[in-house]
Amino acid sequence: MERRKKENLTQEEKQTPKKPWEEKSALEATAADHEVLGSTPPTQLKENPGKNLAELMSDKEILEWLKKSEHAIKVLKKEAPSRGLQWEDVRDREIVKMKVTLKYLEGIGRLPEEFKYFDVDGIESEE
Repeated sequence: MERRKKENLTQEEKQTPKKPWEEKSALEATAADHEVLGSTPPTQLKENPGKNLAELMSDKEILEWLKKSEHAIKVLKKEAPSRGLQWEDVRDREIVKMKVTLKYLEGIGRLPEEFKYFDVDGIESEE
């Protein structure tokens, strides 16, 4: 499908992203993907139609994004109970998102060396 403005998409295209969101890294999503899902794309994506965040970020920015994501998972693990959340539910969602992102970055040759052998599941056993 060529990239078109939301109002030019067919009803089916508006309702069906190319790839289900849970199978797509946040770094892989384009402005069109956000619009199909009814969310507002970041300004960077609006200004660069057809591009995703990974294409617009430097290697250093990708590394920092991954470190922040890892930290966020650890914080969620610690704070889930006090937020009324079950860690198992949070874990399933967040760990899957991190795995999808690592796989995507590896596939496009942008996975930082520091994360090449990163054990996402190991976050589970960290205290």
